[in-house]
Formats: sequence, C-alpha cells, structure tokens
Amino acid sequence: MKTTGFKGVLSFVVAVAVTAAMAYSAVTVVEKNNAAKEKAAKEAQAIGSEVSTEGLKDGEYEGTATGYGGPLTVRITVKGGKLTDIKVVSQTETPEYFNRAKAVIGKILSSGNVNVDSVSGATISSNAIKKAVADALSKAGSKQQAKVTPVKKDARAAKGRKGNAAGTFSIGSANLNDGVYTGSGQGYNGPIRVRVTVSGGNITNVEILSNSDDAPFFNRAKAVIGRLLGSPGKSVDTVSGATYSSRGIIDAVRNALSGAGKTSVTNTSSSTNTPATPDNKPSEDNVSPAVNPETGDPAYVDAALRKHYPGDKLKDGDYTGIGIGYLNPGGIKTYITVKDGEISSLRVGVGDDYRDDMGPFRSQAENVIPFLQGKDGRWNIAKLGLYREYFEAIRKSTDPKAKVKELLGDKYVGMLSGLSGNNTVSDLTLMSRAVKAYMNDRYEGKKMFDSVSGATISASGISAATKEASNKSANDYKTNSGIKEISIVSPKSKAVEVNTGSPVDFSNLKVKVVKRDGTEAEVAWNDFEANGLSITDEDGNAIENGSDLKAYGDKKVIKAKVIHKQSLSYDNFRILVGRYSKDYIVGLEYSKDGSKWYKADTLNKESIDSNKIDDQQVIDAPTSFEFENVKVRLVSKEGHRYEYTADQTPVSKKVKYTVVKDENPNAPQALFVTFKLSGTEADKQLVENNSGNTENPVTPGTTEPTENLPEVKVDSKVIETVLDEPGRPKWTQGVPIKPATVTSLDKDAEMVASIEGLPKGLSFDGTTITGTPVVDDDNWDGDNGMFKTVTMKFKAKKNGKLLVREYKYWIYRDKDHDGIADDDEDGGTAFTPQRVNTKPIDVDGTEPTLEDYKAKFSNIPADGSVKVKLIQKPDLSKKGMTKAVLEFSVDGIDKKTKTPVMVNVKTPVANAATSAVTSGTTSTRSAVTAAIPGNSSVETRDSGKANKREDIQKPAESKVVAENSAAAETERTVS
Repeated sequence: MKTTGFKGVLSFVVAVAVTAAMAYSAVTVVEKNNAAKEKAAKEAQAIGSEVSTEGLKDGEYEGTATGYGGPLTVRITVKGGKLTDIKVVSQTETPEYFNRAKAVIGKILSSGNVNVDSVSGATISSNAIKKAVADALSKAGSKQQAKVTPVKKDARAAKGRKGNAAGTFSIGSANLNDGVYTGSGQGYNGPIRVRVTVSGGNITNVEILSNSDDAPFFNRAKAVIGRLLGSPGKSVDTVSGATYSSRGIIDAVRNALSGAGKTSVTNTSSSTNTPATPDNKPSEDNVSPAVNPETGDPAYVDAALRKHYPGDKLKDGDYTGIGIGYLNPGGIKTYITVKDGEISSLRVGVGDDYRDDMGPFRSQAENVIPFLQGKDGRWNIAKLGLYREYFEAIRKSTDPKAKVKELLGDKYVGMLSGLSGNNTVSDLTLMSRAVKAYMNDRYEGKKMFDSVSGATISASGISAATKEASNKSANDYKTNSGIKEISIVSPKSKAVEVNTGSPVDFSNLKVKVVKRDGTEAEVAWNDFEANGLSITDEDGNAIENGSDLKAYGDKKVIKAKVIHKQSLSYDNFRILVGRYSKDYIVGLEYSKDGSKWYKADTLNKESIDSNKIDDQQVIDAPTSFEFENVKVRLVSKEGHRYEYTADQTPVSKKVKYTVVKDENPNAPQALFVTFKLSGTEADKQLVENNSGNTENPVTPGTTEPTENLPEVKVDSKVIETVLDEPGRPKWTQGVPIKPATVTSLDKDAEMVASIEGLPKGLSFDGTTITGTPVVDDDNWDGDNGMFKTVTMKFKAKKNGKLLVREYKYWIYRDKDHDGIADDDEDGGTAFTPQRVNTKPIDVDGTEPTLEDYKAKFSNIPADGSVKVKLIQKPDLSKKGMTKAVLEFSVDGIDKKTKTPVMVNVKTPVANAATSAVTSGTTSTRSAVTAAIPGNSSVETRDSGKANKREDIQKPAESKVVAENSAAAETERTVS
C-alpha cells in the first residue's frame, strides 16, 4: 500500500511538472511568434515610411521600382498638395499575385501615405507598388528618400512553385480516347495552355496555345514535347535548365489528358506532385454575375453591350476569323472550334496569320484566350468589342475629353490628365485606361482586362477575329452552307491591275472553295454568281465587273474582297490603278554587234505572277562573245522589241542592263543578266527577223527622259508606299518579298518605273515592288550584322520636275538558310525547320524515302545549302505510331537541328531496318542522347530558393525542335 501510494504521488508530481513546462513552452512560442509578426509588420511598414505626403506640388508624377517579374511603374496624381490617385502604368508581375498586390493602392490612398501593410501572399509585388509610389512622391517634392527593407522570402517561392519540382513523369494509362484536348499547367511566370491531339491511342501532337514564361527558357523547355509524343506509359524527364517551364508543360498535358480516358501523370522521382495554386481564396472576379431573371443574361448587360454580342446559336465545327489589333493595317487570324453550341477551343495564328505586335505583347494579349471560350466567352467578346468601339471613338475625336464625358461620364474625364492631344503612345495609354476603368466598373470586366494589361488593343483584335469566326458559325447554323473557307488562287499576287480611266476587269480571278466535307473546287469568274460569290470593297460596297471605279476618286490602291455571302467566308485582294499593259514580255534576245540576234533558251518569270518576267535572267551565249559588248532586248506578246544598254563593257559574267525607252510597263527598268558561255554561234537559235520590229523601232542610245529634270524632295504626303505601314513583313535575304506598292498621291504626277537603289533581285513596274532580295557582299551594317540598310529613291514626274522621296529600308540576313530572318532569338545559328502540317507519314508496306520526310517541311532550300540526314529510322515492323528523327545542317553553321517526324504504320514493312542512319561511328543511342538533353535538378542558392534564372547548365550543342504546332515551329529553340 505504501509503495503504491508513493508511486501515485510521484506520478502526480511528474504530471504537474510536465504540464507546467508545456504551458511555459507554449507561452514562449506564442510570444516569439507575436514578436516575429510584429517585427515583420514593422519591416513591411518601414518601406517608404520616411516619405512625407504633405506639402507636395500638384501634378502627375511617375515612379519605378523592381517587382518580382521586373520593373513596375506607377503614375500618381497630387491635388491640393495631397495624394489623390495612383495608377500602375506598366508591370510584368505574375497576374495572380499582381491582382492581389493592387489592394495596397487603396490602403495608400485611404491613409494618405505609403506607411501601410504589404499584402500577405503578394509581398514582393505590393512592396514594389509602395516603393514606386515613394519614388514618384519624391519627385513631387518630398525631401526624403524611401527606406527600403528587403523581403527575405516570398510566399510564391514556398507555395506557388511547390508543384514545379524537377522529376521524372510518366503517362500512367495507355487507354486514351482519340480526340483533341486542351489543358493548362503552372509555368514559372504564369499559366501554360496546350492543345493535345490523340490519334490511334497515341499522343501525336502537343501545341502550345499560350504562356508567359521568359522566352529563352520556355523555348528550351519545349524540348519536353518531343519526349511526350508517341505511346503513353513511358517516363519523361523535365528539361535541365528549364525545369519550371517544362514541368508546367507536363502538367498542362496531364490536365488536357484528364478528359481523354483513364489517364494520370505520376512523378516517379519527386515527392511533390501538386499543381501550383497561388492562393485558394476565391477572388471577387470568380463570383458568378447576377442574372436578369427576364432575359437570363448577366444583370450588367445593356443595349450598348448587346450589339457586340454574337448571340445567335452556333453550329459545331471549325471556323476562322480575322481582326485588327494594335497595328492597322495588320491582321490577327484565329481558329476556333465550336462544340455543343459554345466556343470550346481557340488558337491564334502565326507568321502571316499574326501581323501585330510580337514578343511580350503577343504573349500578354493571348492571356485573353481563356476568357473568350465557354459559357461566358461571348459576353467577354462583347466587352472587348465595346471597349474597342469607345477607344476608337475617343482616339479619333478632336476633343477626347469631351468624348470621354459623352461616352463614359464625368468620373473618367480626370483619367486623361496629362493628355497631349497628339495621339502619342502616352495619349493612347491614357485613353485605353479610361475605357478599361469604365468597362471594369460598368460591366464587371476587371479580371479579363487586368490579364491583358499592356496589350489590351491586341487582345481586342484577337477577340474581334474570334467574333468573326463565331459569326460564321452562327450563319452556318442558319444556312447550313457547308463552305469552310475560300481563297484566291489566281492571280497569285492577289492584285487586279487597271489602267487609269479604264474599266476594271475581273475575268482572271479564280477562287478555291473548300467545303466542310473536305472536297475542293476552283471557281472561275464566270461561275462566281452561280456559286454565291461576289466582290465588294473593304466597306462592303459591291464592285461590278467593268466598273469605271470613279467612285474611288484618285485612289491608286483599292482594297477589295471576294466574299461567299452564305458562309461569310472571304479573301482579300487589291485593285491597283495606274499604268499597265497586257502586252506581256515573251522573249529575250541578244547580239554581239546588233546585226545578228539570237534567242535566249529560257525566260525567267516572276514566282507570284507568271505574266511578268523576273529581272534576273540567264543567257547561254557562244564562247566567242566573251569580252564583247553584248546587247540585249526583250520581245513582247504583240511582237514589239525593247532594247537595253549595259552599264559596263566588255561583258563580264553578270551585267546590269537599263531599258533605253520606257514604252511597256511589263519591261523591267533594269535587267541583271548572268552569262554562261558555251559552244559556237551555230549552236544557238538565230532570230529570223534580225532587223527587229519595224512597227515599233527603238533608237539605241536614247537617254532616260528623267535624267536632266530638276529634283524636288517630297515626303509620304506626296509619294506613299505600303512599306510605311506598321507590321509590314520584313525583307529577308533570299526570300520572295510580299509585293509592295509605291504610288503618287498627286494625281498630276506620274510615277517613274524605276527605283534608284532598289536591291538586286527586286523589280519595280511603276506601281509594285516584287522579287527576291539578293545580297552579294558581306556588308551587314545593323544590329551586329543582322541586317543591311538600303536607301532607295522613289520618283514621280510632274510639270518638268522630278519629285523624289528618299526611303530607307532593311534586308535581314539569313545565314542558316531557313527563310527566317536572323534577328530572331538564336541569331541564325541553326536551321529552323517549318512543317507543312503535323500529320504523320502513313506507311502502307513501303518504307518512306528521305524525300518523303523532307516533304513534311516547307522551307528546305532547293539549292542543297541545307543537308538533311535521317539519323533515327522508325520501327516499321509493327502497326502503330512510331518516330523518326531528322538532322538538318548548314555549311558554315556549327549547330545542327534534330527534329522528330511521326510515322503511322498501317501496314508493316517486311524486313524493316530500325537502326539510325548516322555518319562516322556514332551509335543510334548516342545520336538520340545528343538530341535530347538529360534532366538534372535546378541549382539552389544557400537560402534554398531556386534560382530564377533557370539557364544554369551549359547549353547543349544540338537543339531539338518538337513536333508540335506552327507556333512552336516558327520560334527558335534555345539550345
């Protein structure tokens, strides 16, 4: 009993002691935590706390600070010596965090100073806003500098990036349903959206729809796409040096495939596999808007918004549309898929399908894509349509402030403070902000407009294109036209030439009509009406064949379109009014002394218009003509002859000739003739009528009629060119240019059919510059050898004077012979193959040849300057999807490009070989390993935080171009 009692007392004493210790420990921890929080609050408040907001000078001031993603700039307004308004002018923060961080603006305004708490979960971004405001206040008269306490750790480093750990991932199920799926994952700077195609149970295509990651790292990350293609179930590594971005792509593919069957992605080497979620707290923007019980529409809908709503029922299918963004003329083309009566997917075109601001502006504008899809997509299209209507009305107004008051109300007039009235970039920014503020307040558009901040006008172009595509779908629902699209196939230049004062002739127009069942038909002009085709100008006014065009006054270029009314499909073309002739050049002749003339074996024609000759010609003359003063002349369809004089004698291998008398606009002002000497005169074709054309004699030695005229310098108000327009395609060495018109706006002035300084390979017929730029020297004077500056003189004759406009343009270099200017991201250091399409090569018992593989790419030069090698053959021994790998190399370029090509084996090939075709002793395995960089973890600093600059390891010597969309194919892959 005594022992038991003693033990009981002892147990009680121990229990009391332990309890007391735990209580003391808990109190200590709470005190420490409270102290830490208090210290952190003081540190956060210390930022800018020494900046006084009393006694400031009235006006607007800008300040800049560094945020998480880069510089952040604000504009503040001081009235009555006090801070009254704060606007964020520019920023590159991650949208989710920036939207939270903006709450600090209200705190600053309500308190009257920057001594306020930072926003929890968006500390760095909110600190940047406070520091930027402090910087602006100092310019408004504050005598003290902001005291900045650095933030040691941001929540997004610990939470927002948690799911983006390096690792090895695999598709957990091979049971995929065929189809096209979209999904998103978290990249380094924000969401990554992809479109995944599954065919035959295999992943055959992964297309990047949008991302906001840094371009060099994201391009490197795209190497993971090649690893994802093919049969599911294999392990896939993230890309070393671009771990976050490549993990984001993998997560986006996982998200897309979640609707493709029983599919999952598992991490086989990392303990973390949770997608990044910046904050689980729902935003007010995610709350469904109130609904009008009578109409079922959102309560904010009014008549002004409704007129922009594509509200008719949509027919399922694929449709395209074109809209104008920031650059006009320009054009953004979108491709939409309608499913179950709503827009289910949307992508933006590339190359000539996206003629608007590129780089970060395009990436920012594409943030609008998710908002234009699904149930609320069309109301968001309406919001952007109304935004653009109001913005354009204000921009074009002679009194923008009065127009803002009329359209938006007094509340928003103050947002134009600082307007210069000259439509400067700053003015346009102020106008756009005022309209966006109104749209946010009136139509609950804040989340969408914030997502495209800095590229709102481009985003409205994407929206306008999407609206046009949805209108086609709605029209198709009513008419069931069955027409998918139309395109002009003749003339190739998409230009109809008309002599001034003559009626227009559309008889040479020919259009290809593509139906939704896949069938195609070419329709000539005579059958336009029977096929529902007509011609209108850009405003929709009909233009009849044979019209005198007087309604267009002195216009030299009339924008027109062929339209299929039932489907609303159309294609644009130009009507060029000037000096033209249908007496086309059909022959080239040459002579040693003018007594006997010989016919050239070939006559090179323009690639875009076979009726016109190229200014680059080749003559195979007798060997006896070497060192002779060879004459040349052109022969027209009607038998007229036009002589040329050489700029150098005796003849060398390549000679420039100038026309003696400008009588036919189809005869180029200058010819560049390359002489190949072989055989004797007896081997050549003698012209029977050696005396030439007596009906239209030409007097050799006649001087140019413009030689002695006095010159008067003019500008674009007198002589204009489409090269003035923003967004014009650049001229690239060895790539045919887009035809460029040069016209006189003075109706009494006649353009001279020659351009002084016009680059070799280009020609001018008095209205249009065409051809392919040729650069013989190595004098690339711009941007570290990226381009050559050319100075041209456009001339027009008027009243015995020569009106001259001097014009500078640029020819961009293409060292790697891929048809892409070298001022892209890798500086022309490797050939970038561009695919014709992403369809696999079908195999029915016969092994594909190298030419079959090469036919999958559109930019392999025919001159052999790019070598193509099949370094990994596909497995043709069994049915299903398999992969080949091609290697592209260019003489003088060290880097080689390796690109996969998918192959669909329908019928296996007997005794098919699967080994790679490689040079030297390199094995198949090592060749493939060289093409695909291995995985390694991202290097961390002492603090344990991942280094933001992901590119830590030395770049691989080869680069991989994933088989994905045209968008990825036209971008450079960082290697």
